[in-house]
Amino acid sequence: MSTTRKPLPTMTQTRRIFSILFRVVIAAVLLIYLWHSGAIDWSDLIGLIEAWPLAGAATILLLTAAAVGSSRLCVLLKPQGLHLSFMDSFRLLLVGQFFNTFLPSSTGGDVVKIYYASAGNRGRRTEVTTIILLDRAFGMFTMVLWPLLAAPFFATIISDSQTLQSLLWADALVVVILVTVMLLGMTSRVRDSRVMAWAFKRLPLGGYLQRIFDTIHTYRHHKFAMMAALGISIAAQGLSLVAMLLIAQATNADGYAWRMLVVIPLGLVANTIPLTPGGLGVGEAAFEKLFLLTGLTGGAVVILGWRLLMTLISLLGLAVYLKGRQQFVHDASTA
Repeated sequence: MSTTRKPLPTMTQTRRIFSILFRVVIAAVLLIYLWHSGAIDWSDLIGLIEAWPLAGAATILLLTAAAVGSSRLCVLLKPQGLHLSFMDSFRLLLVGQFFNTFLPSSTGGDVVKIYYASAGNRGRRTEVTTIILLDRAFGMFTMVLWPLLAAPFFATIISDSQTLQSLLWADALVVVILVTVMLLGMTSRVRDSRVMAWAFKRLPLGGYLQRIFDTIHTYRHHKFAMMAALGISIAAQGLSLVAMLLIAQATNADGYAWRMLVVIPLGLVANTIPLTPGGLGVGEAAFEKLFLLTGLTGGAVVILGWRLLMTLISLLGLAVYLKGRQQFVHDASTA
């Protein structure tokens, strides 16, 4: 009688499991530390129930921000001759958000979003993938840009904190680097340089690298699309920040303060660091420290409240996932 043995996990799978467990442990340690230090008072989250009109308004604003942000992908796909309806883009965002929330990985949602968006586009998967990553880059860029937009309104508070000044200077440096890289990527001199020609021919997967570069390079003829994507990102981020202020009003005994508009985006940037699943623990520690720099308290609870509301919104993506894979992105000529 023959028996079939289950294949043993490979070294790669073992490392991946160990990495996930390690990140979960770090998140747990950070949350326990914040709890014991008094930074997190779990009872403060009851404020989302007691002040349910504020929590409801924050949820609506977060959902609206997601809907506004989803239109950015439609704008970025159009110059490439690809069509994506607003509702389909919103569905893609929701399914990506669902996996970002419930998978112990910071990139799980992006991978699933690419998988769904590339359906029916066999010959253009590299382009679709590049545009989705560019869409994500716009969201990250706006998150980094927002503190600089808000800083001039709170110059007095910022001048009292050397640490906050240093963070904003570092933030400005990142913005300059990102803008410079994007502008260089769209110039013909860089595209046609010997260095790029060598890279396309000699490097592994050079052909894919060339297609990625060429996809970004074509946006030099579509500056309106780039500016529209940036405007959409700023609007979506602004709605999310107002939602965070409402969460602070519901969970914080001192309520909200407008100077939170400077530190909340910085905290959200820290929350994207892939040290723990979804930035859990890292975001809470960053929010608490940043709030204290401006004389505020309750930062860790604010982002915890944000996580709870985003989890509820993410459940909408489950419906998209259960519906199965379908073609969302179409060739514009046949759409």
